[in-house]
Amino acid sequence: QVHSNSTDGTMSIEDMALVAKENFGLEYIAITDHTKSLKLTNGLDETQLLDQANKIAELNDRIKQGQYDTKRSPLRRKLEPRHIHDGKEITTTVTVGKNFKILSAAEVNIMKDGSLDIPNNILDKLDIVGAAIHSNFLLPIEVQTDRLLQALENPSIDIIFHPTGRRINKREGYPVNIEKLLDKAKDTNTLLEIDAHYDRLDLKDEYVRMAVQKGINLVIDSDAHHPIHFAFLKFGIGQARRGWAKKSDIRNTLPFKELLSSLK
Repeated sequence: QVHSNSTDGTMSIEDMALVAKENFGLEYIAITDHTKSLKLTNGLDETQLLDQANKIAELNDRIKQGQYDTKRSPLRRKLEPRHIHDGKEITTTVTVGKNFKILSAAEVNIMKDGSLDIPNNILDKLDIVGAAIHSNFLLPIEVQTDRLLQALENPSIDIIFHPTGRRINKREGYPVNIEKLLDKAKDTNTLLEIDAHYDRLDLKDEYVRMAVQKGINLVIDSDAHHPIHFAFLKFGIGQARRGWAKKSDIRNTLPFKELLSSLK
């Protein structure tokens, strides 16, 4: 889950991709900018989402053709060991590999009634789609749970992002029947996110354990709004381990082609 400056991120898709590969060694990222009803983040409408998907396709073509210039990376570091030859320091650098992939995606807003703010015929044109609750946190547990269950049942939704909405030391999160959430995720082959951002770590470790016991696959992502946020991935890995999750429980440890083929 990665955000660009098209909504509430700080850098372009290209720059986020460059740093993800060059500085953090990732093989792919998904650009999950917010959608139109989340006006605070300048969420994207249907036309903007499709335009962004086309831009991502063009960037992927450039990567495949070896035309991706790592020298433009805003946080560029020399990653290879330094060597001394004839008293002079020599450094070598890496380039973005031709197999690196940017996935077109979105963080779709779940509305108060459980509907989505972008229609399925648009979402189905993206590589991967996540959904999340961003408002109306004080609804009763039955209503809040039903919102999530409707999103899980939607055939276009692959992942539920930050499923309980907690923000550590800021809010507890909205009430949700976690058993019903997990059972529906299992039934619909919908992934649940472990959001690695340090103030979320959502799912909680005990919920991760429950998901693993039920055979539900998870994803770990940084929720990056700035390139340095990719470093948060280690917090998500720690959260998964506290819930006894193994590599086989985390779907985005797969190569991107296998990941995409495993979705709904």
